[in-house]
Amino acid sequence: MIMAALIVICIGVFLAFLCRNELMLTWQSRRWPQVMGQIVDTEITEGVGVGVSETGTGAPADHPFRIVEKVYAYCVSEKSYRSSRLSFSARGWIENEQYYEDGSQVPVYYCPTDPSIAVLKPG
Repeated sequence: MIMAALIVICIGVFLAFLCRNELMLTWQSRRWPQVMGQIVDTEITEGVGVGVSETGTGAPADHPFRIVEKVYAYCVSEKSYRSSRLSFSARGWIENEQYYEDGSQVPVYYCPTDPSIAVLKPG
């Protein structure tokens, strides 16, 4: 039992190590400066992923997917940037795509040391 707990703890520490940069950016982004940007494009990715059947048999099955991401443009110190990152959340645009229309103005929060890193929803 103790060995299983140690394995789970080690896996958790390893995953935290892999995600440390994202976690740090998430925390820091709450204090980033803001500029106004504009939604300039919509990128759609479609495909088929492999999963298991929903019939309960556990048989392999194809699952179509569609990912919609909005691309926004913004300027910092007279230099133009583009990004599609909504937030540092894993679900990102899936929950929020209906709120952003092409051409709409949006507040963009950018990393002061690297303005190419930006989000629309900090934290």
